[in-house]
Amino acid sequence: APIPCVSIKNYIPCTQEAVCRFRRLLLEIRNYVAKVMDQASLAKVMLNTPVLPGELLALQGVNGDGI
Repeated sequence: APIPCVSIKNYIPCTQEAVCRFRRLLLEIRNYVAKVMDQASLAKVMLNTPVLPGELLALQGVNGDGI
């Protein structure tokens, strides 16, 4: 899990859980990553090509777009 308050095995409560607006997003991220990993196999991973530096830069967005 990206943070302990949405972890299943390493859950740690947070004082802000009742009002946190990011917790749901991080829960969705946790669930999405788990789904992708569950569908992965070593054979599928070996078919991938390595990530190139230009691909990382493309994900950043421009002029403040993206994260």
